[in-house]
Amino acid sequence: KRPDSGAGYTSLANNLTEFSVLGELPQDVDLRRLDEGQGIVSALTRHQAKWHKSCRIKYNNTKLQRALKRRHYEEEPGPSTGTLPKRTRSKACVDSTQDDVCFFCHLDLGSDYHLAATLELDQRVRHAAEFLEDTTLLAQLSVGDMVAIEAKYHNKCLVSLCCTTV
Repeated sequence: KRPDSGAGYTSLANNLTEFSVLGELPQDVDLRRLDEGQGIVSALTRHQAKWHKSCRIKYNNTKLQRALKRRHYEEEPGPSTGTLPKRTRSKACVDSTQDDVCFFCHLDLGSDYHLAATLELDQRVRHAAEFLEDTTLLAQLSVGDMVAIEAKYHNKCLVSLCCTTV
């Protein structure tokens, strides 16, 4: 038997507890139902609990850190008004439809670039942006599909984006 058996149950239980404290759990998830008197980890172990991949992704350490960071920024007052300044799309993204900049990194294209030519590329980029919760990229994509806006990009930037979602 592995020396760290139950580590997955422990981390899931800790994360769910933290999400509950932050108020980030769905209303239909009641942690009290998971605790049968000896703790959530004990109940998960006793029932040999398994969870969906989508649930594991939704309640992993990265999502927890992001939720904690959001909470920190919500509680910390802004410079003068007591709130954070409102972010708009015009402030959040660079005009990447310019002929001379990469759609992803916003640097000069040079001579080694590609022009978006398929809707499959657009769908892959949208999926990656949603997975990474990249609001700047999603704002750029909200203008239209990459083919329609004639997006130009460095191949290494596209590969870098797609590799971070694997």
